[in-house]
Amino acid sequence: MQDSSPHIHTDSRDPQDARYTERLELLLKIAEDLTQAMTEPERVLQATIERTADLFDVTRATLVRYEAAGGQVVAAFDRRATEQLSALSAYLPNSLLQTEVRQSQRPVIVADVTSDTRLSTGERDGYLGSGIKTLMLVPLIARGQAFGRIDLAETRRLR
Repeated sequence: MQDSSPHIHTDSRDPQDARYTERLELLLKIAEDLTQAMTEPERVLQATIERTADLFDVTRATLVRYEAAGGQVVAAFDRRATEQLSALSAYLPNSLLQTEVRQSQRPVIVADVTSDTRLSTGERDGYLGSGIKTLMLVPLIARGQAFGRIDLAETRRLR
């Protein structure tokens, strides 16, 4: 199999030129890898959310992209699930908690789902039905605007 990555060739015997050429080839390889990954953004988002769940040692993590009056789940991971979550592409209507994280652009923590007054009855029932005990919503911000959030949820214990 032939390597299809671009190569830079110089005729110089100068070690500086050789190092420059080697680094440039590495940069081109990185660019090629990124370009290939961009054709599969769902895979990149899924890997990101799984690594985030591992980093924070939580049971469940979701990535939500904001829309006008709510949000769209674009990646989800639950270490209890044997298959990818069916919540993907789920629409999440706005709520007090979601509005708070979106407007404050700061993480919002729900230490105990059973008693947090910011949760509507429907939200509380949904979280409890999924076994979620504690929750943290972390805004994703670019150019001063929240464009989404990562939700980190724990089912094993209160944190």
